[in-house]
Amino acid sequence: MQLDKVILSNFRSYAQKEITFSPHLNCVFGDNAVGKSNLLEAIYLLSTGKSFRTHYLHDLVRHSEKNFRIEAKFSKDGSSDSLVLVYGTDGRKMLYNNTAHASFLPLLGLLPCVLLTPEDISILTGAPAQRRRFLDLHLSQMDPLYIHHLGRYHKAMKQRNALLKQKEAKGLDPWEQIMAASASYLIEKRQETLLVLQPFVEETISELSETRERFSWVYENSLGSSDPLHILEQWKKSRGKELLLGSTLSGPHRDDILFYLQEQEIKTYCSEGQKRSCIAALRLAEWQRLYAFLGTAPLFGIDDFGAHLDAKRTTILQKMTRNLGQVFLTAPSFSPVEEVQFSMTSLP
Repeated sequence: MQLDKVILSNFRSYAQKEITFSPHLNCVFGDNAVGKSNLLEAIYLLSTGKSFRTHYLHDLVRHSEKNFRIEAKFSKDGSSDSLVLVYGTDGRKMLYNNTAHASFLPLLGLLPCVLLTPEDISILTGAPAQRRRFLDLHLSQMDPLYIHHLGRYHKAMKQRNALLKQKEAKGLDPWEQIMAASASYLIEKRQETLLVLQPFVEETISELSETRERFSWVYENSLGSSDPLHILEQWKKSRGKELLLGSTLSGPHRDDILFYLQEQEIKTYCSEGQKRSCIAALRLAEWQRLYAFLGTAPLFGIDDFGAHLDAKRTTILQKMTRNLGQVFLTAPSFSPVEEVQFSMTSLP
């Protein structure tokens, strides 16, 4: 898989910009505030339908304009494909090989991408929602059924919460039946993903740090089990409290992940350098799993290259990009190691 070209119109700082990419390493460099991260944001949007910098798509529209448009040409499975995203006052529209969609949801899995940003440290140190989002986006690029159950669970929970707020216990059973089936699937897939990713993360941490450090994580299931009958029983037990508060207090939307290095919780005990190494390893492991599962190399992006690790580990990471297919880096400047094939784009 290869992203050949993007054309940006009224996207962030770009009035109009066309960029052609190398199939290997692409380094986008330039001074601050010239739009380096904006370009990476556009690529990530093409992959996930989301920004890695804001929850609101209207933030991506160029100042004083009404909409943005992103056009991409990419090669996949021996064919040349086209993709257009439009967002503005008329809502959102996706055009994939001339087939129109009224949402960005069909993007997931179409142009898989893994992105490492300085803000990723919040996966380790931030709120549980950051860690759930990491798992949800990873699984959504692999498993359409996961997307289905994630949407189904949240829609049913919205109805359940509305009844809880109205103190209407009678109508809860049908929504809980729907939620339990989807919750079971989500929990099992998340736990399975952590088991599969762990050896990849541990191996990459060792490569980056040149030491053997044991990495592990624990999935904190707020329901205690993935069995649908157990889940239904837990919700029935908590109905009294939830009717008072008007909200569902346990389920996949409340679960968390605890990260450990050498059996010490990373969030509390590890240095900033160790945390950065763990995050880089986590993203590289995510890429490896997607590659193994999909049979094609996902795109890999690093925003603000050099800000994640010390000089020694940055050099190791740069050498590792040789095996990551098509890579996109943003940096104020770039000094490649001789083993790496690359092309450079200067902004503005």
